[in-house]
Amino acid sequence: MFDYIKGQFISSSINSMVIEVGGIGYLLNASNQTIINCENKDSVKVFTYMYVREDEMSLYGFYSVNEREMFLDLISVGGIGPKLAIQILSSIRLEDLALSIATGDASYFTKIKGVGKKTAERIILELKGKVNTIDFAGGSTVSGSSQSNGDAIEALMTLGFSKADAVRAISKTDADLTLEEKITAALRMLGR
Repeated sequence: MFDYIKGQFISSSINSMVIEVGGIGYLLNASNQTIINCENKDSVKVFTYMYVREDEMSLYGFYSVNEREMFLDLISVGGIGPKLAIQILSSIRLEDLALSIATGDASYFTKIKGVGKKTAERIILELKGKVNTIDFAGGSTVSGSSQSNGDAIEALMTLGFSKADAVRAISKTDADLTLEEKITAALRMLGR
């Protein structure tokens, strides 16, 4: 129904904010990241999603199209409603969320109130092939497509790093580096 709202940020509370457009204050359910991105700005553009059920009609706001797409992906998972999806988006950076799904790392999800191990596994199972990690990671590949990247990721995991941290670090290394150079560069990024 609405693609976006452009107006003045008025106020916020936990997981919601008010944007005024033409003298009307719209109450938007939103993640902490969206609220932080909108605060202290004269004019904001917030992408929206209207959730309609027989007993509820709510408007959700997002600072980017990617955040809205992730929200829509999350609510497509059985057992994940819009409020839990906003809670997930408030708890994990969008890039980390996409990377966790792509790498099958459920540890980020289980730290969120309302998300247990089974729900985390369901999110990963249902969204693993659906979420395009390149869109969420600012254009860098996160899949470790070459054999060298895969070996470097495995080496970092052997050293005790999570798969998500290893993939993130290796994706930021230069493609022309040798295996040893990639591991060394990734260790520097990871603080070792």
